Amino acid sequence: LVVTSEARRKEVEAQVAAAKLHATISVDTREGAVESVNELTAILNKTGTVTTAKSPSRNDACTCGSGLKFKKCCG
Repeated sequence: LVVTSEARRKEVEAQVAAAKLHATISVDTREGAVESVNELTAILNKTGTVTTAKSPSRNDACTCGSGLKFKKCCG
């Protein structure tokens, strides 16, 4: 990662530490230097996998624990 000031470097280091990541951060103080933190932003904004609970089919045991088939109990 490339940043343009020492203060920004400390800010990015704090973000990396909070996310429990490791990064090499260099400071580029030249005139017209451009920050390169797009990879970090993409990693921090990445969402996890969404899973949904499967509803029981008609002939499965009921989820309420009655011992009956789902179609005869809660379905």
